[in-house]
Amino acid sequence: MRYRQTSVAIALGVSILSVPATAQVTVNTGLEFITGDYGKSSSTDEWRIPLGVSYRTGPWNFRLNAPISRVEGVANVVEQEAGSVATNSFVDSDDDGIIDDDDDDIDGGLGGGGGGGGSGSGSAASTSSLTSRTQTGLGDATASAFYTLLAPETSIVGLDIGGRIKLPIGSKNKCFLTNGEIDYTVQADVYQSFGRFEPFASVGWTKRGDPQRRDSSCSVVAGERVDLRDPLFFGFGSGFRINDASTVRIQYEYREKLRDRADPRSEAKVSYLYRIGESWRAGAFATTGFSDNSPDWSVGASISFRF
Repeated sequence: MRYRQTSVAIALGVSILSVPATAQVTVNTGLEFITGDYGKSSSTDEWRIPLGVSYRTGPWNFRLNAPISRVEGVANVVEQEAGSVATNSFVDSDDDGIIDDDDDDIDGGLGGGGGGGGSGSGSAASTSSLTSRTQTGLGDATASAFYTLLAPETSIVGLDIGGRIKLPIGSKNKCFLTNGEIDYTVQADVYQSFGRFEPFASVGWTKRGDPQRRDSSCSVVAGERVDLRDPLFFGFGSGFRINDASTVRIQYEYREKLRDRADPRSEAKVSYLYRIGESWRAGAFATTGFSDNSPDWSVGASISFRF
């Protein structure tokens, strides 16, 4: 099954790169740092190198992303607040992207603040003795397809609709990097420009896979799965175009909690995007979280090239 999932991701990447001359292909990478205590007595840190490619043709926009990550700490940043024998609470780190627009080749690489958050149900006494671990490797891939139903130039608002699938291609022995489950997301984005201001909003729903419970060595606990909710999420914000090359954005993102005892995900993000000629884009961002299921803060930078 894992071989099949990996093959699907590779095949999609090859199909994106094998495009007609009239299609628009963008590749992006960067560096991000995410940290938070997630309701525990010590912080969990993650360094991430996002890798992405997108293919835009007509009203369609296809994307494929996967990170290389190094996670160090006591909170599992992918296991969706579920809880294992050793760690008591797990953390979610999926990419609930906010908007696809002309600059999303940068924003997609920056992500939504990354490394997730915990349930906050463990006390300091119960978490102080947890062993810190470090895992490094390839994280799960995300493939998406969006269609521009209404163009902002000819309609009151622009409207994109689409879907996203998370493919668990990471090593199953590294449960800080993958939970081994497939997630499905549907999403709608609205946006428009009013002079220098570019407001936008998104709403969506995710069908979560129920991960198997794992022990402190990432081994599966036989017969036990974690029942996760299928959450709604939304986000809104605005960009301000400083000049033809520079844009500043501020946005807020919220996702429903995945378990009864968990917090929802709630965080804000500020980003800066800069066009370098016709092909290159650069960006930087910072986030702050407002719940135990969000990182305390994160920062990052990204660069992309458009063919």
